[in-house]
Amino acid sequence: KKNNSPTAGNMPKQKLEIARQLTRLGVDIIEAGFPAASKADLEAVKTIAKEVGNEVDRDGYVPVICGLSRCNKGDIDSAWEAVKYAKKPRIHTFIG
Repeated sequence: KKNNSPTAGNMPKQKLEIARQLTRLGVDIIEAGFPAASKADLEAVKTIAKEVGNEVDRDGYVPVICGLSRCNKGDIDSAWEAVKYAKKPRIHTFIG
């Protein structure tokens, strides 16, 4: 099954730039990636959480940074490890 999300297969630097652009557009929740999928995705989501998820603008806006996770402990732990650095972390769980 092919992943057709806008950030699928992008390098962490590109994901960070996409997150910054979404923030400029005022997007309230950014699903930054699937941390359990790979070390690179975990690091990309962590970087977005640290950098984009802590940039508060003059109106107090800061986006929720979300990590995608299947409903199992390993995935949830990976997602938390990545998003916990954001002011507004979130884990989006799903059952396949």
